[in-house]
Amino acid sequence: MNLNFLYPPLALQIFSILQKKNFPTIKLHENLLKIVSVATVSQKEIEFALLNEWKDFEDAVQFAVAKLSHFDCLITRNKKDFKNDDFPILTPQEFLMIREK
Repeated sequence: MNLNFLYPPLALQIFSILQKKNFPTIKLHENLLKIVSVATVSQKEIEFALLNEWKDFEDAVQFAVAKLSHFDCLITRNKKDFKNDDFPILTPQEFLMIREK
């Protein structure tokens, strides 16, 4: 399983958190972008998310990006927020356990 894509708002959150903690954010993001690409959110993903009528629209968009981009899985701390039966939703711990195998 490859972690090749990063959800766009997550890239912004990482940058913001590191910047507030006075980390060398530019260098860290340059290194991060060597191993992952930032996924795109287009009208297609927004429309897919709207059709799903989830309670949390951001979760719906995240799921739409992962599913429509054919990601291997979606990694989240809150699996219960993602109602789905046919797409792998993993916690970070589950992902790391699978990746170590």
